[in-house]
Amino acid sequence: MPYLIRKATKRLGTDEDVLVEVLATRSNAEIRELKRIFKEEYKTDLEDVIRSETNGDFTSALLAMLKANKDESNEVNMDLARKDAETLFEAGENTSRINVSTFIDILTTRNGKQLSKTFQHYASISDVKLPKVLDMKLSGDIEDCLLDIVKCAWNTPAFFAEKLHRAMEGHGTCDSTLIRVLVSRSEVDLKKIVEEYRAMYDRSLQEHILVRGNTAPADITHFLAAFEPTTSLSLFHRRRLRDIMRRSCSGSVDPTEFLSVPPCLEIQSTECH
Repeated sequence: MPYLIRKATKRLGTDEDVLVEVLATRSNAEIRELKRIFKEEYKTDLEDVIRSETNGDFTSALLAMLKANKDESNEVNMDLARKDAETLFEAGENTSRINVSTFIDILTTRNGKQLSKTFQHYASISDVKLPKVLDMKLSGDIEDCLLDIVKCAWNTPAFFAEKLHRAMEGHGTCDSTLIRVLVSRSEVDLKKIVEEYRAMYDRSLQEHILVRGNTAPADITHFLAAFEPTTSLSLFHRRRLRDIMRRSCSGSVDPTEFLSVPPCLEIQSTECH
């Protein structure tokens, strides 16, 4: 993950999408570990890199996420949800200029269930849904950043399903996005992402990858088949596939290694017996 962040800030132009994806979907402990390893590997603080490579409200949002002080409980405070909804309304709609810092503070510190309840209360006091307010009042990186945080709070698997779908829109397929998401979520919620993708787009993720003519469809679809609802595969073999996929990103893997995983993994997968 530190390498991923470094790569996102070393190109000709920062890869803002990757920065937000990583910071908005990792736990407090993972972000603290990311900062520690980044400092150890690159001899500089990640916060300093963010300040030098980004600007404005977007910088403030990234730095807020890097504080790693988001509530990680599953508790919902109804009074706080109502108060936050009213605060966001005053900061966004009931003013000539949006108060971005208020949105950053609330969106980067509340847990997902708390934010979902806040969004529901917001809908009861406004004729406009919160994502539409952000779309109307903001633009550029900070708009995309806050919208991604909102999407993650509502439904993280759906957020990644949409990201995978967008990676295959237009001409060609963005292999780096596909592999990054598949590997990073393989031991978190990839099975839910695969299910969400089918529900959202009425086709399996593997089928879409094959139709798009991905540069390495056999590798990726073999990996994905392990996370189909009809596939029964041990944690050991899932982790083996994850390791092979990670190494395949740099070309340091023999494609025949995929054969070391049980042969039940077909595109139209069935349970292993």
